Amino acid sequence: MQEVRNAIRAYERFPRWNPARETDLLHAHEILMAGLLDAPGHYRRGGVRVVGGGRVHHIGPPAARVPGLMADLLEMTRPESPTTKNQKYRLTPRGRAKLDQLRSSDE
Repeated sequence: MQEVRNAIRAYERFPRWNPARETDLLHAHEILMAGLLDAPGHYRRGGVRVVGGGRVHHIGPPAARVPGLMADLLEMTRPESPTTKNQKYRLTPRGRAKLDQLRSSDE
């Protein structure tokens, strides 16, 4: 039931999020995982795997690699000033290709 409540909250905010902004992705994660994880809205700090039917279907990359993998998908618009309040993020070419791939698989 918690998953459904979280999904409804996320759907309400979806039009305001930009998939190219790391902060929006983490905010979506925070809402979707509220009450389900210890630290929603942050990159994980441990291992993760998907198990079902008595078998492992997916093992995620080591937690230490997640920020770097995300950085491969997103880049700062002002890398010379990473803490500026005007900092924004955009998809890298690889990130754009991955988003296009995800969208085409939904069709």
